[in-house]
Amino acid sequence: QETRPDLGVKEPERAPPPSSYLIAALLYEKAVDGVDRFPLALPELVRFAGESGPKVVLRSKELRLSDRKISSAALLYMSGNSAPLHIGNNERKTLGEYLRSGGLLFAEDVRPAQRRRVRFPDAAVAGTPFDIQFKALMADPLVLGANARWQKVPHTHPLYYSFFPFEHGPPPGAASGGSVEELEMLEYRGRVAVFFSDLNISYLWSAPQETGRARAFEFGVNLIVFAMAQQAAGPALR
Repeated sequence: QETRPDLGVKEPERAPPPSSYLIAALLYEKAVDGVDRFPLALPELVRFAGESGPKVVLRSKELRLSDRKISSAALLYMSGNSAPLHIGNNERKTLGEYLRSGGLLFAEDVRPAQRRRVRFPDAAVAGTPFDIQFKALMADPLVLGANARWQKVPHTHPLYYSFFPFEHGPPPGAASGGSVEELEMLEYRGRVAVFFSDLNISYLWSAPQETGRARAFEFGVNLIVFAMAQQAAGPALR
């Protein structure tokens, strides 16, 4: 041991944590406010996280997929209902680069409240228009490709324990009568790139009149903390 040469190998240097974390809502053509997306959802989540979550500075912003600023986001959020999901090749390439570089996207098939007996028709149901279009987008070779396989998020996943505990999996959200009860995810090189939900959770972020909003917010905080941890870890090894 005493005669072992000194190789002079330095400890790897870690970049200091960012002064603030960007949480961005993705805009796309033909998405209708109040149907496909809820503009207040992300600002309200960031407000709650600032009051009840980790002591970090969070910023929310709306960005288009063509905006290169998405590369700096800790978490991207995207929702849809019935709008056609027309995403150009340059936008697909930008999104793919973000996800393959360690970024995290939370996408959700959302349903607004309606004054009918069934208040959230098609909520928690697979195979709806946004569900089909979004999964086709992820399978595009410019994004993650067909080799990325969807799988259910197990209740033991770190997402459910990153800040607030969710021993029984995701909160029910604003969904009733559907057959979907779990979240799905796509992994890239062993790290989660995408979480997908049919449970209408993020609708509650923008709906102060709905019950279950507190747990929906807490789940959103877990998403943010999980995304921050992945950003700190850096991209997957190639």
